[in-house]
Amino acid sequence: MIELTISCSVAMGPLDVSVYPPDESEQPFEFTLSSGTLSKTLPAHAGRYTVIARRPNGSKLRRNADVSNEDMTVNLAEALRPVPNPKMQREIERGDIALPTRTTQPSFGAPLSGVFASILGNAAVRAIVAGTKPPPDLAAPAFRTWRFDGRGWQEAQAPDGALEVTRADDLYKVTIRPAAAGGDGAGTVRCISAVDGTGFGPHVMLPPFADPVELTFVKKGLSAYAIDRGTSPGQQRVPVAVVNPARPAVADLLSALASPITQSAETIWSQVSPDLVEQAAQDTDTILAMLLDKFRKPAEALIAAHYLLRFSPARLPLEWAGNLCHASPYASDGPVIAAWAWIYNRPKDASDDTVSESVSRYLSMALKRPVTLFARSRTLLIEARWFAAQNPALEARWTDMEVFWRAGAGAGGLEAFWGRAPDAPGHSDHAGNDHDIPRDIR
Repeated sequence: MIELTISCSVAMGPLDVSVYPPDESEQPFEFTLSSGTLSKTLPAHAGRYTVIARRPNGSKLRRNADVSNEDMTVNLAEALRPVPNPKMQREIERGDIALPTRTTQPSFGAPLSGVFASILGNAAVRAIVAGTKPPPDLAAPAFRTWRFDGRGWQEAQAPDGALEVTRADDLYKVTIRPAAAGGDGAGTVRCISAVDGTGFGPHVMLPPFADPVELTFVKKGLSAYAIDRGTSPGQQRVPVAVVNPARPAVADLLSALASPITQSAETIWSQVSPDLVEQAAQDTDTILAMLLDKFRKPAEALIAAHYLLRFSPARLPLEWAGNLCHASPYASDGPVIAAWAWIYNRPKDASDDTVSESVSRYLSMALKRPVTLFARSRTLLIEARWFAAQNPALEARWTDMEVFWRAGAGAGGLEAFWGRAPDAPGHSDHAGNDHDIPRDIR
């Protein structure tokens, strides 16, 4: 029997693969590859097979395989053209950044790919039509690093080796290495800002990942200057950056979580979730317990919980979700997840009052916390307002949440927004004068 093997590289991220046999009457093979499963072997016969791989962001790879009378392997990584700038190798492999080909027309959404290229392209066209122009120095922004010290945001001087900025064409890659954090301490929440001369620009929250992270800012995203989602196309977050955690399993889950549609979410979880922890573990309960053990991986635990909450909420235990409140004590993300876990996984013997009290307690806790790490947390918090009990004392905080939402920007699933500081979202006239910029929740 002839075998056809389809493979990918560990950096390529989740791929939904369809293999079409030579005979159109035959059913295509459908499967998923990821950093946890790098190949799939299929029975085959002589003829031309067509392989199409779809990423969560909607971009595609296509390869033809002419099978003869012997086994054959198709490496999807070979569908990628050579990368002119090695600094962008990972972004190209993951499909975040698209390389133009001889047959493609120039795109307003370049250099991004998939649905995020479409969002960026629409925003760029709208900016041209409206005559919106960003400050000239946003074409070459200054990068600032902030650290949350438990009382507020402090601008920090990154120690040598902890922060590296590399320019490549119209991209700016910022590499953050937690191991060289210079005494900030494990679990420290940071913010990376790309700002103009007045300090205005997008601010991207950086959760306390256990491994290095690369943030790649897109010059066209800065130039689109989509500083108010109320006027952006479809009120969507216009991308200003893409994110690549060094740990492949974390990168796979975050890319799937940040995308509008992920068809094979359950399969991706089963393939990559064991790699979130050091010891061998397969079942969800063990993996979740290990992630929360002494809160050594708070960011990874929050991503795992967000992933399950979106794609498989029944697998997210209420008790474990409640423990997330302690994972990152200044972040709203844990209480938000806990509130929605109660909404989705209501205990059979719980009364309406019990559920309402639990949801309201967690939402109140979230509103009082000064940091939000993931964009999905901000969205879920605002959507949960209708489940919360009326509390006049919290009305101002709900209003602040709306301001953060309106100023939101896209950064691969991380919380990001336009503003003057990590606690100051909103507009600026670029002359140093703020307009209706509320302070974040204290």
